Amino acid sequence: MKLVKLTEKHRDKYEAYAKKHAFSTIHQSFAWGDFQRMIPGRGESWILGVMDDKDEFLGSALIYKNSLPFNLSWLYCPRGPLFDFVDKEVFEKLMEGIKEIAKEEKAVFLRVDPPVEKDGKGLQYAEKFLKEYKFKPAHAEFQPSTTLMIDLKQSEEEILAGMKQKGRYNIKVARKKGVTVRKSDGSEKDYQDFYNLLKDTASRDKFAAHDKDFYVNMMEALGDNAEMFLAEKGAKVIAGIIVTYFGDTATYYFGASGNEYRNLMAPYLLQFHAIKAAKEKGQAWYDFLGIAPENAGNDHPLFGVTEFKKKFGGKVVDFMKAKEFVYKPFWYFVMKMRKKVG
Repeated sequence: MKLVKLTEKHRDKYEAYAKKHAFSTIHQSFAWGDFQRMIPGRGESWILGVMDDKDEFLGSALIYKNSLPFNLSWLYCPRGPLFDFVDKEVFEKLMEGIKEIAKEEKAVFLRVDPPVEKDGKGLQYAEKFLKEYKFKPAHAEFQPSTTLMIDLKQSEEEILAGMKQKGRYNIKVARKKGVTVRKSDGSEKDYQDFYNLLKDTASRDKFAAHDKDFYVNMMEALGDNAEMFLAEKGAKVIAGIIVTYFGDTATYYFGASGNEYRNLMAPYLLQFHAIKAAKEKGQAWYDFLGIAPENAGNDHPLFGVTEFKKKFGGKVVDFMKAKEFVYKPFWYFVMKMRKKVG
């Protein structure tokens, strides 16, 4: 058994392994690491692999750096590690490798949030396993712990039947009013149109959008693992979404719609188009990437989009909460107190 810091020569072999893993998501792909290195304030990512004597993967972890003041940082393993929380030796190897990176990068802590489902058999074991390794509940989370997923193994008719009546109705409204959907050609105009709509959405729904380069870099880094779909009324773009693909899952990542033409219900037709496109690609699931948990108040950041997403049916999936391993207890305490005060 050996620990390897993966390089470009490992890409194809690793991607084949990662796509088939039970915890497979776009966030543990080589392309996701490429994307993270383009984002200001991060700047570096690594994939560590534990391999047997035949060079087959036993476990892995993509991690990336997030900068903190005073030349410190913290490390994040999004929706990972790719490990079933059974073989302690594999996990120890990964933690040894991450510890070396943490030392070099002056990391205060490491955060992990493996997609272990709360109603799955592995939750209790995973929680116990991480607790034994001194992981504690995370003070914050990047990935939503509750999401909504549509089973694409169903027929198109079954998917439609599983939607709420209002969802099906709004899809028909968009079609009746002449809304059409196309895949983006990757032009500067398409990116600018999407970004203009996203700024409207951010202002309306009170969230902070990234700058345009973030979305351009995302699409370019992910390549065939991402598509942008745009809804049009005539020649005017009125809504858009970005969808990612990895393993057996398509994920609705970002959506944007303008303040005009909201009565045309374009986002509903966009989602249905993306669902059908994912099904045609052979994906098994369409993930809406986050809804508010049951009984969440209207102050939850996903409260506003949850009603929209639930109109498409699907099943609610709850994951275990994120965990953190602390390397520098003093700075970890200072960081948390600074967040409370700020």
